[in-house]
Amino acid sequence: MLKVLLQKNDVHYEWISHNRPIRTAQEGAAMLGIEVGQTAPTLVLKSEKGYMALIL
Repeated sequence: MLKVLLQKNDVHYEWISHNRPIRTAQEGAAMLGIEVGQTAPTLVLKSEKGYMALIL
């Protein structure tokens, strides 16, 4: 649903999936091999309408 919404509104995006959940900036940085300062706070929600994400 999120991909459809982005495509309908001609939003340029990159879809990134992970094999396991990333719960902290430290976990994400370690998994991706980057510094914590290079991470972006992200909130992913699942509702009856599907998944939604907010990336700051």
